[in-house]
Amino acid sequence: MDALLVELTRSPGSNVRVTLDLEGNAGEKGYPKDVVDIVKANARDLKIDGESFGFER
Repeated sequence: MDALLVELTRSPGSNVRVTLDLEGNAGEKGYPKDVVDIVKANARDLKIDGESFGFER
């Protein structure tokens, strides 16, 4: 991945945006509260916008 980013940003004035899209499904019961809490805490630590993700009930 690093080599790819180096090549894409080598030209003056260039920029690169890397995105990651995750989707999970825990079935009818949903994710346990401890899993939801851990995911939210990790997202906060990674400075991921809390409005850009959520858990459906």
